[in-house]
Amino acid sequence: MESSKHFHTLYILALMAIAVSVFSCDNPRIFDDYEAIAQDGWERNKVLTFNVPKMQHTGTYQQWVQLRAYQKYPFQTVTLIVEQTVFPQKQVYRDTIDCHIINKEGRLEGKNGISSTEVVAHLRTLLLQQGDSLTISIRHDMRRELLPGISDVGVKITGE
Repeated sequence: MESSKHFHTLYILALMAIAVSVFSCDNPRIFDDYEAIAQDGWERNKVLTFNVPKMQHTGTYQQWVQLRAYQKYPFQTVTLIVEQTVFPQKQVYRDTIDCHIINKEGRLEGKNGISSTEVVAHLRTLLLQQGDSLTISIRHDMRRELLPGISDVGVKITGE
């Protein structure tokens, strides 16, 4: 009987250790934020700005641009101009990204919802120092002054 209680106690402790190890893993997501776009469309001169707080650790970070779009988006792709400044050294990076939203068959690409999609595009990989922070600005570079069909634009940063 005593060995049965001992075995039961060890079994429960083992399950608790597994649960703690599974749920205590570090989430590699450092930053993940979206800015909503006005319902009538994204104005050409509207710049979306994301302020990323100071990095807790020196390391290599992957950056992603995310956007949510609807079937009514009038083009297959959207061209984005992304400018980011790393502080305190004020290092500036500029990138142009083409995000594919609608394929040649007229269907939404990305992670499809019922009437919308989420598209994720890799921005760049950066080596950041502990204490570095970022300001990331995104605007569209399409010919229309008012770009319909995009509801949100975001930035995600993950650590390696």
